[in-house]
Amino acid sequence: DRVSDSIAKANILMRRPGRAFFIKEPGLSAEKMCMQIESICDLEAAKGNIIRAAWLDFAQLLWIENSESSGRIWIETAIGLFKDTCRRKNLVGFVSSQMRKDDAEAAKNGGKMSADMMQWLSDQQANFILTFVPKMVDGQRAYAIDPVSKRKVGLLRGLIVKNSLEELNGEEFDIPVDYWRLRWMDKAS
Repeated sequence: DRVSDSIAKANILMRRPGRAFFIKEPGLSAEKMCMQIESICDLEAAKGNIIRAAWLDFAQLLWIENSESSGRIWIETAIGLFKDTCRRKNLVGFVSSQMRKDDAEAAKNGGKMSADMMQWLSDQQANFILTFVPKMVDGQRAYAIDPVSKRKVGLLRGLIVKNSLEELNGEEFDIPVDYWRLRWMDKAS
């Protein structure tokens, strides 16, 4: 019942008009990125639009201007700035990070996935962690047919490795992904 209810609500949300905003300046510091997020939220709120979520992609590339050390900063500090921005602006914050290369290859070949595979991240500040890799069958990417569009879609092998609100069962599941849509979205950004 919970799955059916979630699917019904997701379908309603997907039919609603929405707008995405992209911060396109490469190499922004975590401080400037957070200032941009807050600025976009404030500008849109003045127009009567409310931003609901913020996605931070490639967290492993974050850096802080006011860091005392010259090298990489502890990434949790930068993510803390992002989380503080999300709290101030009432946003649901999503952070993505790639797995370390060796761990990703091992996972693609059927190895167990875990939260400690993320590059320079720990699960301390996350309430929910979903990890996934392309599903492989006999060394080739696995595909399925989307029941709605009847098109071939890729499959990812997923595992929820942390959920602060629920006890985990440790079961993996398939995630269908429309690679054409991802390609289109990549061009749009």
